[in-house]
Amino acid sequence: MEKLLKAGKEDYIEKLHESALHEYSMYLHEDRDSNRWYWILNLLNDEAFNSIWTETLSQVKQFELTHQEIKVKITGAEVKQLSDHELFDIFKSDRMIDRFVLDFQTPVSFKRDGGYVIFPEIALIINSLVNKYEAAFQDEIISDEDTLNQLYERCYISSYKLRSTAFHLEGIRINSFIGSVTISCRSNSTMKNFLNMLLTFGEYSGIGIKTSIGMGAYRLRVIERKQKTIQQAEG
Repeated sequence: MEKLLKAGKEDYIEKLHESALHEYSMYLHEDRDSNRWYWILNLLNDEAFNSIWTETLSQVKQFELTHQEIKVKITGAEVKQLSDHELFDIFKSDRMIDRFVLDFQTPVSFKRDGGYVIFPEIALIINSLVNKYEAAFQDEIISDEDTLNQLYERCYISSYKLRSTAFHLEGIRINSFIGSVTISCRSNSTMKNFLNMLLTFGEYSGIGIKTSIGMGAYRLRVIERKQKTIQQAEG
């Protein structure tokens, strides 16, 4: 990414180097029906959007992947935005949520005690999302200890369909997993809405490590509870 940024962006490039939590995530998506590849680039705050998109990539028509000696031509771009107000509307929603399904699009891994964690844990998922959210919205602190403890205690992985895999980076093998997980919560609607807000943000930020180079992408499905109806027969 740094190689695409224009001259005059040295301060921002230095910031990207120094930050453990990048202000962007990205991954490649293959549409097999159209035989096209899509570069999904998520810019998590105004500074990233202006520096990376408005002032740089919006004017780029092609670039070269140096190590692979591949020229990439950009044939079009579509910009979608999700504001912090829209995220807050999710938190205030009156949806009757039953569970959440995360369909991982790229390999996922977490780092703990110097090693890779290749199976999802609810605390690892939540901590990753909270850290990325607070890095993107630096004036918003959502890591209230009581709230997080309730999420750890009341939310759990109720089912999964996963397989181990590896993400290769410049000769380094990163052990990881891919597939899908279902998250359920024994909690009230407020807690579920808070988790829904985090997971929705996570579609943009990704979860786990190396999200700025293609890991940790997922698509979210929110499954709502079916309302029971009582019918009264008259005779």
